[in-house]
Amino acid sequence: MKRIFPPGTFNCLFFSCAIGLFLLPPCRAQSEHYIRERGPHHQVVESVVSWVDELGNTLTETNSYVQLETGLNYWNESGQWEESRAEFELIPGAAIAWKGQHKVSLAANLNMAGAVQMRLPDGGLMSSHVYGLAYFDMKSGQSVLVAEVKDSQGLLVSPNELVYPDAFNGVGADVRYTYTRAGFEQDIILRETPPDPAAYGLNPETTRLEVWTEFEQAPEPVRRQRRGEGRAVEHSVDEELDFGLAKIGSGRTFRLGRENESLTLVVKHWMVDPGGRRFLVESVDLSAVAGGLDEL
Repeated sequence: MKRIFPPGTFNCLFFSCAIGLFLLPPCRAQSEHYIRERGPHHQVVESVVSWVDELGNTLTETNSYVQLETGLNYWNESGQWEESRAEFELIPGAAIAWKGQHKVSLAANLNMAGAVQMRLPDGGLMSSHVYGLAYFDMKSGQSVLVAEVKDSQGLLVSPNELVYPDAFNGVGADVRYTYTRAGFEQDIILRETPPDPAAYGLNPETTRLEVWTEFEQAPEPVRRQRRGEGRAVEHSVDEELDFGLAKIGSGRTFRLGRENESLTLVVKHWMVDPGGRRFLVESVDLSAVAGGLDEL
């Protein structure tokens, strides 16, 4: 009966008992791992362990497994699949994340048209910028812009996160972008309580806080309505936006440091104004997040 230790360095031991002698193999085990096959969302990892037994024979054992992950590999300039890297690289005037299936460029200054550029795997371009924060009173139908985006220089806070601090006039808030292998996120981080809607003649109980993002260029999305927050009006009905190889799904609100504790869902809709300008409008009921805002 033979016992084989895992690869590594260990002392050779002998054990004896009434039923016989147990002999461990000599300490010359080696292990190799390599990628046998790659694809856009998978790779086959193979490991080969070899050792020399007590008779001097070289023995090998091969094992393999399939790793699955959205966006795991991207097609590089050499015409091969290469493992994606969720990280930004700083270059003059921008931060880029190009080592993935979707390629993102962020301008150094957030306050410019097309500050956010995302190239889809099929070559399609989504060009956008944050326009501002607004209030919408669902009862009266009145809307008011309460904070416009202003000049803000991006700061790289982790390999795959870039933050534009104090990015609005009128409200203390940052804009954060996070790049992952599977997607790309835009978050608005409120640092102070927004103005009272009553100061604009709006009812706080029926007012929603909105984030407007303008798209200068993007494929026309397929819009599918999803469950909203129980109010049968346009601005509280959530839409899933399907751009082909990219989709914008459900958003949510949360406290920093407690991301797993969602306060409420963020609903969104795609809007085209009479002049043909296109906006992604994301909104949340102020009354649903009042507790979190009071802590700011």
